[in-house]
Amino acid sequence: KVPILMREGSISVITGPMGSNKTTTMLGRYSKVQDSAVLFQPGQDNRYSGSAIQDHTKSLSFDAISVSSAEEILDQIDANKFHVFIDEFFMLDDSLPKVIQILRARGCSVTLTGLDMNFELEPLSFHNSQHTVGEIFAMADQVTKLTSKHIFMDSSGILRHEDARFTMRKQLPGQTNKQEKVLGGFELYQAVSIEGHPYREIYANMFNEAENS
Repeated sequence: KVPILMREGSISVITGPMGSNKTTTMLGRYSKVQDSAVLFQPGQDNRYSGSAIQDHTKSLSFDAISVSSAEEILDQIDANKFHVFIDEFFMLDDSLPKVIQILRARGCSVTLTGLDMNFELEPLSFHNSQHTVGEIFAMADQVTKLTSKHIFMDSSGILRHEDARFTMRKQLPGQTNKQEKVLGGFELYQAVSIEGHPYREIYANMFNEAENS
């Protein structure tokens, strides 16, 4: 049973590649309403010590509640909390779309941050699920797509400086890991433009073959 309140709720998503300041943007919004807000992080995200969420520069840091499933979030919201922030939402299970719809119906303003695609340019799936985070983007009232920067040498030897909208997993020597989610930071992942993404030609050829078939 979901009590419908007169206060209007909303769902906002902040997404972008590694290094696009997603967490910094979210924590900036959180700092303005923290007296009436609750901050959550997936229990699987153990990249940083303690229960705090911090940006990559470590200049912003706030205590967060760690949850192992999305439905645990509902148990942590009381009547005085109108703002819900969820970091790295794609690490949670596929009950998350239902949970945030319930929160919006309750009049909560929900803000989620995280990646939208994996390193192979495919929509990320929820934890242990075939459902993808595309469901979150479809129901969102607002989506903010941030970019980073990618400087690289193209095949003609020209130095390019482009907006980076995608995340590439670095191929380290002897690495053959095809697992979709491997926790890591800039030592494992790099923000790239589509022109500099190693999977670009693979997907271009796939689409061309489908068009010509």
